[in-house]
Amino acid sequence: MIKWCVDEGVCGTAMEYNRLIYSDLEDVQIHEWDMTPSQLNATTHLGSVLSIPVYAPGDEEKNRPLGVLNIDSRENLDETRFDEIRTKELKRYAGYIGTLV
Repeated sequence: MIKWCVDEGVCGTAMEYNRLIYSDLEDVQIHEWDMTPSQLNATTHLGSVLSIPVYAPGDEEKNRPLGVLNIDSRENLDETRFDEIRTKELKRYAGYIGTLV
């Protein structure tokens, strides 16, 4: 099992900076996302990732994320369907997840 800390990878960066983060991962280097060698090895098959903070229902100001919804793709960002409309829908799903935890 690979663990991700708040400041590691795209998901950890989304958590640390409390905002949606997306990135192409092709040819990514360890230092770009502060990943450990095992984290880098586990993501070599990915082309891109989208990470959306998840909040508790009572966090009206959305300043304390519980975690992130991570969407991985084998395609790079230009080939995915992470457009503005779909990203808004995914944010809604992240909100729903926050009500469940």
